[in-house]
Amino acid sequence: MPWYHDYQDTSFCPTTPDPWTKWTFWQWTSSGTVSGISGNVDRNIFDGTLDDLRKITYNYEDICGDMYCGGDETYQNCPSDCLMMYFITPTDGAELMNPVLFKIEADSNITNVNYYADGYLFGTSSKPETGFAAEYTFNTLGERKILAEGFDKNGKRTGAASISIKVIPEPKCGDGECNGDENFVTCDADCVDIKFITPRNGESIHNPVTFRVSAPESVKRVIYYADIYKFATSDDAYSKFEVTYRFNVIGNRRIIAEAYDENQKQTGKTYIDITILEEQDSSIIDSESEDTAADIVTEDTPEDIPDITEDIIPQGDIQVADTVTDTGYKPKDTAPPDTSGVKTEDSSGCGCNILE
Repeated sequence: MPWYHDYQDTSFCPTTPDPWTKWTFWQWTSSGTVSGISGNVDRNIFDGTLDDLRKITYNYEDICGDMYCGGDETYQNCPSDCLMMYFITPTDGAELMNPVLFKIEADSNITNVNYYADGYLFGTSSKPETGFAAEYTFNTLGERKILAEGFDKNGKRTGAASISIKVIPEPKCGDGECNGDENFVTCDADCVDIKFITPRNGESIHNPVTFRVSAPESVKRVIYYADIYKFATSDDAYSKFEVTYRFNVIGNRRIIAEAYDENQKQTGKTYIDITILEEQDSSIIDSESEDTAADIVTEDTPEDIPDITEDIIPQGDIQVADTVTDTGYKPKDTAPPDTSGVKTEDSSGCGCNILE
C-alpha cells in the first residue's frame, strides 16, 4: 500500500485496514504547519530511512566519491565520503560476555553516535568526551553485526564504522571453559595453574619491565594485558613466555596473563598489580627491538587496539552513555530519535521507522 491517511498521534504506528499489513507513506495530518508556507499543510511520514527513500525516488546507487556517507559506506571503505570513525572497543571478531561496552573514536564534527546490532538500534550517545560510550546487555547471544553511525550537529549522517562480535554466555565452573573471572584458584576444574614468576604482586618496578610466567606443558601461548590493553604475546615456553615492554603510562597497572593450549583455547588466567616507575637508564635498549618483544605493540596505538575481554573492563571511571533497550527502530541518516518505549529487538510490534 503506497499511501495511507490516518490522523492520529505519530508516537503510535498507524492502524492499517485489512487486507494490508504494511504501509509506505502515512499522511498523519492535513492541518500541519511548515515554515515558509502559509495555511494548512499535509504532513506525511515515510516508513524507512533516508537511504530507502532515495532508492525509490530516483536512480540511486551508493557511489564512493559522491560526498555522501550513505548505504554501506564507512570511513574504512570510503574515507572520501565518510568522516574518520572507528571502534576503540570492542575489536572486530572479539568474544565478549554481557554487558558489552562500546566506545568510538570519531572526527570532531561528529556530535552523535547511534549503535545498531543487526539493524536494531540499541544505544545512542552525544558525549564525545567519553568516546561516545554505550554499555549494553544483549538478549540474543552469538554472532552480532555492530554498526555505529555518526551524525553532525545538523543530524546528517557523516560517518560510520562496523565490527562483528560474538556475545558468549557467562562462565560456570565445571563447564570445561576457563573464561570470565575464573582462574586456577577459583575454578581448578576449568583452569590450569599459571603464575607470574616476575614481577611479584605489589612490586614497584622501573621501565622497561620483563614478565615471565610458569605454566604446565599444555600451555603453548601466553597473552599479556595491562588493564584492558593487550600489549604482548609469547609462544616461547622455554623462556617461561618472557616478554619485555616499555609502558607509556606509568603508575599502578593490573597485568593479566591468559594461557592458551595448542588449539588456541584459553585454559588459564592470572594477574598481578604492580607500580610502573620512570626509566632509570636512558641507554637501555628500546623494548620493541628486543628479540623477546617482536610481537609487542604500544598500548596507545589506535590501529592496534587490543582484544578486550568484558570481564576485565574497569567500570569505575566509565560514564555510560544514554542507552536504550534493543529496538526495531532504525532511524538512519536522521538525528537520533527519542527511543523511549520502543519495542525490544526480541519483541513483536509494527517496528515502524519514522522519517518525516
